[in-house]
Amino acid sequence: MRVGNLVKMKKDYFSVSEENWVGVVIDFKTRVDNFGDPVERYAIVRWNEKFYEEEEYIDGLVVIG
Repeated sequence: MRVGNLVKMKKDYFSVSEENWVGVVIDFKTRVDNFGDPVERYAIVRWNEKFYEEEEYIDGLVVIG
């Protein structure tokens, strides 16, 4: 998964209403612990005008283009 990829949510990972959404990865964010070690990595996805910078779990996304 890279910046610029088109993604959609995996089935059964999110709510049914968001299952058909298609978005574009615009950035990544890595959360670190107090020692600077990476803990979690998120994709920043632009879904639409209303949800233009959403943090999503990478495991919950599928690259479609």
